[in-house]
Amino acid sequence: MIYRTFGKTGWRVSVVGLGTWNLGNQWGELSDQEATDIILAAIDNGMNLLDAAESYGIPNGMSELRIGKTLTPSMRDKLIIYCTEKNLGILVRGPLAKGVLSGKYNRESVFGDTVRDDWNPGQSDREEYEDMLDKLEAIREAIGDDSKLVETALRYVISHKSNPIVIPGATKVEQVIDNAQAGAALLDENLYRKLGDIGGNI
Repeated sequence: MIYRTFGKTGWRVSVVGLGTWNLGNQWGELSDQEATDIILAAIDNGMNLLDAAESYGIPNGMSELRIGKTLTPSMRDKLIIYCTEKNLGILVRGPLAKGVLSGKYNRESVFGDTVRDDWNPGQSDREEYEDMLDKLEAIREAIGDDSKLVETALRYVISHKSNPIVIPGATKVEQVIDNAQAGAALLDENLYRKLGDIGGNI
């Protein structure tokens, strides 16, 4: 595979990448396994550029979801190592795991929105949701103060050596203010390591 510098970004990218609109079922139904196989084949064959958009898929974002489920933490870390070495900006979306890291939700919570309705009992992503709740308990224990969950989650992300920028969403002015205040300091190094040891993505 030939790699070229992509414009002014400094990125060394494969001259052939993978467009992922087709992974979102808009061009015909694909199973999760077929989508995974396609993504892994691209990576195994030297492609390091995956193009996705929020509107790719039925429902919207299906392509991005499938990419996210396929890329292992070690693959993501190579995205991070490269960016750190090249001094490229990293923008982190969804740092509160769709609200799980706010501490407001538990196994009795029922979701009426279209983003999280698959977390409800009997739905396709229920097991993933319960796994996140299990990790949340370990995080709560490490922090020792539920009122600091959001602040700690945001500070954990921005404390990475790659100097990422985090973009949490908000539905209330108070949340925006709290999120902004979290950006006033990095996380204590001991707590950062402790949370890192919990491992996995939440």
